[in-house]
Amino acid sequence: MAQGNVPTRRTTSLSGSARLSLSVGKTNSNAPSPASGRHPLRQDWSISYVHRPPGAKVEYEKEIRKVATFGSIESFLHLYSHITPPNELPPVTDILVFVSRIGRPGVWEEMRDGGKFTIRLVHPITPLLFENLLLALIGDQFDETDNVVGCVLSVRQAEDILSVWVEEESDSVRSGALR
Repeated sequence: MAQGNVPTRRTTSLSGSARLSLSVGKTNSNAPSPASGRHPLRQDWSISYVHRPPGAKVEYEKEIRKVATFGSIESFLHLYSHITPPNELPPVTDILVFVSRIGRPGVWEEMRDGGKFTIRLVHPITPLLFENLLLALIGDQFDETDNVVGCVLSVRQAEDILSVWVEEESDSVRSGALR
């Protein structure tokens, strides 16, 4: 049974087997107030994915598939609880979570003055670190809140790669304070 425009039970596969686009929750401009049980985020966020068979040559930007947009913590938690966990995704799958105003998430040309910080992870710790990073990201827990615009989890055979993207370089970024 659906509540508003949010389905109560929905499994979303990020394995690349289906092209899926759904909107979970509402945008901040329409988000219910905390008094109604919703906790709006400062910005709307979008989650997308890219999957390609290992060794396949594809144009990365053309393969990005948007899954959902969310504007409240409840919408995020609903979505996150129904997607395939990172440790169950096939190799060569990327999960992209970016501020919705970013037109082409995970594409260098979109953030010419920015960059990314990257960490390589062993598989067993990826789900916990990714979830913690997402909560910090959407909850504005970075000192450079306006500068941090997204993250990408790249699932690979031997390791996973987690990247935090910044829109433009600032003094804090140059000094390494964001790290």
